[in-house]
Amino acid sequence: LRFFTAYNLSLLFHLVFCLLDFGFLLLMVFTSCVLFSLILI
Repeated sequence: LRFFTAYNLSLLFHLVFCLLDFGFLLLMVFTSCVLFSLILI
C-alpha cells in the first residue's frame, strides 16, 4: 500500500511538472509573440 501511494504521488508529481512545463512553454510563446508585435508596431 505504501509503495502504491508513493507511485501515485510520483505520477501526480510528474503530471504537475508536465503541466507546469507546458504552461511555461505557452508563456514563452505568448511573450515572444507580444515582443515581436511590439517590434513590428
